[in-house]
Amino acid sequence: MGVNKKIGFNFRYLPYEEDHTVDFGQLNRMVDRFLEEGFTYFDTSWSYRTVNRCLVIRKDRSSFQIATKSKGNTKEEISKGFDLALASTEVEYFDFYILKDFEKSPGNLRIWEWAKEMKREGKIKYLILEYYIASPKMLEDILKDFPEMDGIQLYADYAEWSPEVNFMACYDVARKYGKMVIAEIVYSGMFTSTPEVINQIFIENKFNISSEYLSIKFASSLDGVIAVLPKFDNKNQMEDVFQYMNETTDLTEVEKVIIDKARKVVQELPLTKCTLCGKCSNLCSKGLPGVLEAMDVLCLYNDFNKACEIYTSAKERGGYFHGEMIPGIPVTETRLKGKCSECGMCEKNCPANIEIRKELEKADNTLKYVRLQSHFIK
Repeated sequence: MGVNKKIGFNFRYLPYEEDHTVDFGQLNRMVDRFLEEGFTYFDTSWSYRTVNRCLVIRKDRSSFQIATKSKGNTKEEISKGFDLALASTEVEYFDFYILKDFEKSPGNLRIWEWAKEMKREGKIKYLILEYYIASPKMLEDILKDFPEMDGIQLYADYAEWSPEVNFMACYDVARKYGKMVIAEIVYSGMFTSTPEVINQIFIENKFNISSEYLSIKFASSLDGVIAVLPKFDNKNQMEDVFQYMNETTDLTEVEKVIIDKARKVVQELPLTKCTLCGKCSNLCSKGLPGVLEAMDVLCLYNDFNKACEIYTSAKERGGYFHGEMIPGIPVTETRLKGKCSECGMCEKNCPANIEIRKELEKADNTLKYVRLQSHFIK
């Protein structure tokens, strides 16, 4: 039985007063309780002043670890942001420095050399890659290009129904290269709701714990995972997490059965397997990931209206993420099809080897009613 000290404190989620200001009294009590339980990992989420006020000036530096993310797109921007983070938090170093949106390019090579220099100077202990693309092949390429990366931060859920989550495959790649893993539980985006087919598994097994808590327990049970970042923005939620984890990372037999059944159900669903990496969009601006996302929403949630919204937005904008509808003239059949030339370059660039042209045709045939503003147009 492993003792669970892997829960992390994410300053992205804070308790607020009725006037929408931070409830520092409650936040201080949460920090105290968190440390009292033996947990040490804090993610600043760029809330430097808050971290300073509630943690740094109140506690001994040796009693906690701080992680923070890079901010900016160039070496100059990231270096400036790093200096600001150190000064605002009033610490001499960060235990974990998380590099965002990182793959091999001339600009990122300069950032990488700077980051290694900060590590040599003792201002960073561990360099972590934030990797939310969900392609294990791309992750492996990055780790080959940057072998000195210390760890990976991944989205995690136990059944991987969200296209942004390919946790186990990416986890296996990270462990293959000896990297530590930080798991962030998914709490935002289109795919945060648990699909009904999985809810039924919970009901059949009389399992009354939330799907989110099971994701926390699952991620915590894995070797090499050093921190799991759940969402708790008040003390009661935090206590609930502590109570459910029950001081152990071991999964119960019931939890193992539910996870196994949920994975099998998701694997049998006719999902597109698109991870929203956007590689196809580098060659074609027809909103390809959004169209595939729409079909996955329809498959998982049977939500035709939402699928049509995402589909139309992707086709109209040629964009990457789903978004608001664009008012205007009814969408024509020609514009809906995006004038695809059938060149197949999108498929050659897809790391998941999706037959994108077939999926686009299926989407056009399935989502034939387009939601525009408050009515449908055929």
